[in-house]
Amino acid sequence: MEDIKRFEHEGLTVRIQYDPNPENPREWDNLGTMVFFHKRRNVGDKHTFTVEELREYVKRDDVIALPVYAYDHSCFRLSTTRNYPFNCQWDSGQLGYICIEREKALKEFGKKRLTAALHRKVEDGLRSEVAVYDKYLNGEFVGFVIENAEGEHLDSCWGFDALDYCEEQAKESAERIAASAKEAERLCAE
Repeated sequence: MEDIKRFEHEGLTVRIQYDPNPENPREWDNLGTMVFFHKRRNVGDKHTFTVEELREYVKRDDVIALPVYAYDHSCFRLSTTRNYPFNCQWDSGQLGYICIEREKALKEFGKKRLTAALHRKVEDGLRSEVAVYDKYLNGEFVGFVIENAEGEHLDSCWGFDALDYCEEQAKESAERIAASAKEAERLCAE
């Protein structure tokens, strides 16, 4: 596999690569439900809504919903905003919604009432889920491999949706491995 980034840390080689087999984030414990309708793609969560039922559902007072737009032209991108290219009249449009019922949101956040601040927090969580799913659909999840000077595989971890967090975790792993090796050398020298 080709490296996205390669660097030395604690005397070890860290290689950041695209995850060849990421787990679908819609199989995780998610805040919202993605209800999408697409003629050619099976995306979002399984549901039984019709388009009309979904339109009525998201109008309810006890539902927090954000529209989700798709851009489908040589790539397939998702967004909760209608900015370019998600406003292109030929290659984009509303795919559906990501939504959550108020009671579930209150339970998830351990609150008794939905304040304006909590409402914004819930919406931010829904936007984040769409952004992560977009990265998954576009093969942007990453992982790291740590090797010693001989190229021996010492550790690896996959499924990161953020390059900077992956790099941070790789450095921490390299530090643990290096500390463990130093401790082993010290014990052998005694």
